[in-house]
Amino acid sequence: MKNILHIILWKIGFTVYIGEKENGYKHGKGTLLYKRRFKYVGEWKHGKRHGEGCSTAGSGYYSYEGEWKNDKKDGCGKYFVWYSNN
Repeated sequence: MKNILHIILWKIGFTVYIGEKENGYKHGKGTLLYKRRFKYVGEWKHGKRHGEGCSTAGSGYYSYEGEWKNDKKDGCGKYFVWYSNN
């Protein structure tokens, strides 16, 4: 059963998911926030990152924007790394 245009908020510990679900899995477009240090915004398929998406880690100092397949980076994408002298 697909929840069309159904937006949910799922919170366990420090993990928050805001987005679409299908049969209890993250499915469609959504955002995952984990312990304030990791964020993924993009497409999901059966609970895994799949399709176009962007992940950011390390308080924004590292990110990947591109294609995902079965929860892994796949195909075309771009890496961004920011350094600080502080």
